[in-house]
Amino acid sequence: MTTPAQEVETYKTQRHRCPHCRRSFANRTYAVKHIGWCQKRQANHGCKTCAYFQDEEPESMDRVYPGCPESCGEGEDLSTGLRTHCLKWEAIF
Repeated sequence: MTTPAQEVETYKTQRHRCPHCRRSFANRTYAVKHIGWCQKRQANHGCKTCAYFQDEEPESMDRVYPGCPESCGEGEDLSTGLRTHCLKWEAIF
């Protein structure tokens, strides 16, 4: 007769971890999706996810919609386009 301690099975599990925030997932697909929007990832530090980003409404909807004027509350020039890897980037939450 065996004891309960002898009947215990040992097994290994595989987890997938974000290298930026160290969050782990059982499913690789979820880990890949998470890395795509992880706020700790430097490549995701763009204007649209920054607390200083200001997206202004157009004055009139009658004219052809050129896109909303965009500006930075920290004074960065966005006339050439939106940025990534900005040193002044601040999380929105």
